[in-house]
Amino acid sequence: MTERTSKFNNGLATDYELFYHVFPYLLEMEGITAEYAALHFANDNPDAVIDILDIGSGTGCTTIALLKADSRFRVTAVEAEPKMIVQLAKNLAPYGDRVRIVESNILDYRSDLRFQAAISGCCYHNMNLEERMELFTWLGSTCPIGSLFVNFDKTAIDDETAHYRSFQKMMRMMEKFEEMDRPDLTRDWREHYILDNRPTYRFTEAEQRRLLQENGFGQIAMIHRHGMDAITVAVKQ
Repeated sequence: MTERTSKFNNGLATDYELFYHVFPYLLEMEGITAEYAALHFANDNPDAVIDILDIGSGTGCTTIALLKADSRFRVTAVEAEPKMIVQLAKNLAPYGDRVRIVESNILDYRSDLRFQAAISGCCYHNMNLEERMELFTWLGSTCPIGSLFVNFDKTAIDDETAHYRSFQKMMRMMEKFEEMDRPDLTRDWREHYILDNRPTYRFTEAEQRRLLQENGFGQIAMIHRHGMDAITVAVKQ
């Protein structure tokens, strides 16, 4: 297995869910992500199991939204961070055999299961350009025709001026951690996103469209945006 550097070695993983108190709209966006997936499969066999790959599950907020959205969904939740895995297991325990947790970097994970959807919440922006290329190439080779792609993530606006404004607004909002007496989280999250904004890491609208097109996905659309966060959907052709 390839050794990969963690970007959550400090307190970010332990106190990850405090992020939602600073950015409460993220929960709404996770709901939109799950509702879109449920709508996509609404006319499928009501008794059929729908296998979903949840990439970078974190503490399970997107996973739970998916499991609530459609009782047919069976989710494989892939997460690499040990501190998040502990929280993920606790949060997903009520869903029993409808969810399977895999402790692995998604780039090291391989499965013979043909997933009908590949869904992710705030994962791809943590990868560098080469890692994302590797992941999208794998998705293109393993996702069957007709499978759904949904990505809710920090996605830089292609217009540099607009991106700078949204990035600076996000950085200012992190001052709210200080109201929780957690200036350490203000510092650590800012450092985290400054790293994400480097040219070798920044995840842009254009890069995502290109990677999807190059790997056989069509019907690409951005269905929702709030500041730095956007939901992009596509279908394997």
